[in-house]
Amino acid sequence: MKPFLFFLFTFSFFSQTQLLSLVSSATTTIPHQLITLLSIKSSLIDPLNHLNDWKNTSSNSNNIWCSWRGISCHPKTTQITSLNLSNLNLTGIISLKIRHLTTLTHLDISGNDFNGCFQAAIFQLTELVTLDISHNSFNSTFPKGISKLRFLRIFNAYSNNFIGPLPEELTGFPFLEKLNLGESYFNGTIPASYGNFERLKFLYLAGNALEGSVPPELGLLSELQHLEIGYNKFSGTLPVELTMLSNLKYLDISSSNISGQVIPELGNLTMLEKLYISKNRLSGEIPSNIGQLESLQHLDLSDNELTGSIPSEITMLKELRWMNLMLNKLKGEIPQGIGELPKLNTFQVFNNSLIGRLPPKLGSNGLLQRIDVSTNLIQGSIPINICKGNNLVKLILFDNNFTNTLPSSLNNCTSLTRARIQNNKLNGPIPQTLTMLPKLTFLDLSNNNFNGKIPQKLGNLRYLNGLWEFTAFQQLNFTVDDLFERMETADIIGKGSTGTVHKAVMPGGEIIAVKVILTKQDTVSTIKRRGVLAEVGVLGGNVRHRNIVRLLGCCSNKEKTMLLYNYMENGNLDEFLHAENNGDNMVNVSDWVTRYKIALGVAHGISYLHHDCNPVVVHRDIKPSNILLDGQMEAKVADFGIAKLIQIDELESTIIGTHGYIAPENAERLQVDEKTDIYSYGVVLMELISGKRALNEEFGEGKNIVDWVDSKLKTEDGIDGILDKNAGADRDSVKKEMTNMLRIALLCTSRHRANRPSMRDVLSMLQKRKYQPRRELNDIDIYNFDVGEGSGDGQT
Repeated sequence: MKPFLFFLFTFSFFSQTQLLSLVSSATTTIPHQLITLLSIKSSLIDPLNHLNDWKNTSSNSNNIWCSWRGISCHPKTTQITSLNLSNLNLTGIISLKIRHLTTLTHLDISGNDFNGCFQAAIFQLTELVTLDISHNSFNSTFPKGISKLRFLRIFNAYSNNFIGPLPEELTGFPFLEKLNLGESYFNGTIPASYGNFERLKFLYLAGNALEGSVPPELGLLSELQHLEIGYNKFSGTLPVELTMLSNLKYLDISSSNISGQVIPELGNLTMLEKLYISKNRLSGEIPSNIGQLESLQHLDLSDNELTGSIPSEITMLKELRWMNLMLNKLKGEIPQGIGELPKLNTFQVFNNSLIGRLPPKLGSNGLLQRIDVSTNLIQGSIPINICKGNNLVKLILFDNNFTNTLPSSLNNCTSLTRARIQNNKLNGPIPQTLTMLPKLTFLDLSNNNFNGKIPQKLGNLRYLNGLWEFTAFQQLNFTVDDLFERMETADIIGKGSTGTVHKAVMPGGEIIAVKVILTKQDTVSTIKRRGVLAEVGVLGGNVRHRNIVRLLGCCSNKEKTMLLYNYMENGNLDEFLHAENNGDNMVNVSDWVTRYKIALGVAHGISYLHHDCNPVVVHRDIKPSNILLDGQMEAKVADFGIAKLIQIDELESTIIGTHGYIAPENAERLQVDEKTDIYSYGVVLMELISGKRALNEEFGEGKNIVDWVDSKLKTEDGIDGILDKNAGADRDSVKKEMTNMLRIALLCTSRHRANRPSMRDVLSMLQKRKYQPRRELNDIDIYNFDVGEGSGDGQT
């Protein structure tokens, strides 16, 4: 649980002493609800002062709190019925006093940075109907007691760090309609009792570490409309009982290690609109009963091991808009009736063994936007109406046996942005108008039998060199073709020795960062490629933590590699901490609250790498430029290009890292392990405390910030000459915080690696205010502390 910052312990209007006085006289002067709210505020850290109106400005008003931010009251009784503290960048803890708001029916604390154990006192609010704690960092097992919320209808705990088993107490809720426990670290199995919810309409358990088989009891959820349990580690097959969910409209079990066949009884789900079972190990044929899914709009069975042919019954799906069967082992011909589906806009069957011709009426509905039938054995002509309606954006036909000329409808296909038609047997001339289409930015017609003159005007076209391999590490809302298209206009936001970083906006509005690394065949590029492989090897595996940058995917060919990440709105710590002008930034990093939050976030991330990953991941290049900051100033450890999965007693033959952050033993090419990261982290703490870079001319030749701190502590100015006044060091409460953090930094940068604490100890010291993991810090005089020597007991 995050500690309070001392200088935020007081209210905007009341001191703690005044609050105690108010409590003692509450029965005669101050309403009980007002005291409770002020108590709640006192336990929160509100760095942006969102709750500045939470103060008693008029003792004569009995319902002053009803006008405060986030609070709604009953119009007649003035009792508080709703408390909404969402997206306020709050930290701290939820006060036990919240249990006194007994009339609450709606509580929303989502989108903040609460961590540690979830406050079980909330379970005493027995009138709650909705409870939203999503998008926080609660990292304990789920506490007991929630069964008291017998009227709960909506519970949303999405995107936290909960561990342990799924809470079974929830199953006693007779009115629960929506349950979201996704994107945490829940493990174990889905309890069979989760089939007992009588009114449940929405169940989301995706993105955890759940194992075992999918319980057949889920088929008893007769009211269920939305079931999303993908991106887990299940075993076994799809239970046939799921086909009893007669009201189901949305089913997603993607990337969940499901094996066996696609159960024929899926055809019973006649209300189903979206079916996603991609990235599993499904085998056998697609059942013909799929034609009974009369409401189906989206079908994704991609990236499995399906065999046989595409059943002709699929042409009965008159509501179908999106069909993805790529990356399977399908054979036979494409049913001709697919070309007559009235609402189809996306058709993807890439990388199968399909033969025959494309349906001649494909595109005749005037709605077709994307088609990818590449890497098959398809022959014949490209359908003449492929771009009817001028909606076609992507035409991907490469590696087939298409013959004859390009259809005339392509000549005026003004919507087309990408066309990959290489490696076929097309003939005839290349139309001049094709190369001048206004939105076309990518065209590959190579390895065909075209004749005549090559068009002289190529407009904005760029050509593809070599085949690309794309791997996604989570479900993406865009395709590789979307990526190539948006990279044409992407802004370069960073350059380095390994390549460039681009900001790309995907069609759905999602913003991603794309690191582009050239990988030509030379010594320098070989080193770069090793860095890429290291990054993919670490982030592309099971490494997933709130404070570790998430690798979305990797796209590469022989000449370059592109790594895809979530875009970080606030850049990196180096830019924020050392930029000459931060005036345009929404958040000012000079604020000590923000600096502390960053330090704690980085510690969480490194602790996860060192203590929760198997094998241990050692980053080996912790520095401010490798610490990214999202829109809420949440720190994300990034750039794993030289990270290593450490084995026992492994030695390094080369110096790894960045000068100024390299531990002494690393500079001497000795053993490299977690303690090298601890040292680098200590240097980062010194930068946060002092506001100075690790290397600075004022330190003197060959000196770094660790040497500078050592020399400063021995001068008359002492610690006052180290602490950054721009962060508030002139205030006693902040100075005390910074001094304590400096003590941690000194321990981390001990010259003897054995004296450095583990990152778990560092995290404990930051969270619990214990600044010496092995013995009391009273034995250490901060003003006479020898930097580089440490003070531990020799334990590693």
